Amino acid sequence: MRLEEKNKQVSQECKAITEFFAKGNYESCVLKGQSNIFIYPDRLKGLRTPGDIDLWVWEKGRLSLYDKKKLVNILWRISGKQMEVAIHHAECKMFPETPVEVHFVPSFAINPFTDYKMHRFWAKHSDCILLTNDGFYIPTDGFNLIFQMSHIFRHVLLEGIGFRQLIDYYFVLRSFSDHSSMKSDKKLSNSEEVMKEINNLGMRRITSAVMWIMKEIFAMKDMYLLCDVSEKYGRELLNEVLKGGNFGHSSDEHAKLKVDDEGKETLASKVEGNFATIKRGMKLFWSYPSECLWVPYLCFRASWVRNYWRKVKFER
Repeated sequence: MRLEEKNKQVSQECKAITEFFAKGNYESCVLKGQSNIFIYPDRLKGLRTPGDIDLWVWEKGRLSLYDKKKLVNILWRISGKQMEVAIHHAECKMFPETPVEVHFVPSFAINPFTDYKMHRFWAKHSDCILLTNDGFYIPTDGFNLIFQMSHIFRHVLLEGIGFRQLIDYYFVLRSFSDHSSMKSDKKLSNSEEVMKEINNLGMRRITSAVMWIMKEIFAMKDMYLLCDVSEKYGRELLNEVLKGGNFGHSSDEHAKLKVDDEGKETLASKVEGNFATIKRGMKLFWSYPSECLWVPYLCFRASWVRNYWRKVKFER
């Protein structure tokens, strides 16, 4: 079957890129995407549609979350500078068909104060990874519950999410409860410890919304839920999923990319994109004020980071 063959190909590429960075004294972990096939039931593993490769990379024995120059230089060399550097990852061309995002940190928060806490969490739990039989590392379930919730939260506020991310989370919850072998980290071995970190990272409300969808839409039993459900925020989240879909591509508010004759994004497109992001964030302000308030700041920060690395790239 075509999907099964594609999954095998992407898994082989995950192994290859893991071995590549290991030779350079780097540790790595495949996030979401291809790592999620290990939490799906056996009959469904090969049927999940594969996407790009998200690889969290850090230097062995030294997880410096703010110093990424050395890693960026390595990525420039192997990709021929065919890449873009964003706040938390670099988009690289390393394989003919599969896009690669090398992450400096797994995810980030919009609120800079929460983002600082999140950076500390990643550093503290960088050992919460498991080596698969396919030759690459994936997160433990406890880590995954927090990471993928942060990923869902950020996309809800900035771009939109689809049912695939929620289905992935459904199977993370099931795996966390059913498969003790996936919970080798003692730091995040039960739902109370996971919820403690989720609360600390300001994600309690979005978690209660996701739990409502798990229960009401996916018919998940209460024993698998992390916390009490919220119908109010759950219905709001469901409406956003149905209206916008993954990255908001189905939404009327989704800004279309405008490019010049050379195929580069125009200033008008950048302005429209930032305006659409801010507009979306403000729409959800009353539900998630501590994050939405900082959306304009994030747009400025993201633009500054991209332009800075583009300038450095062309100077070298």
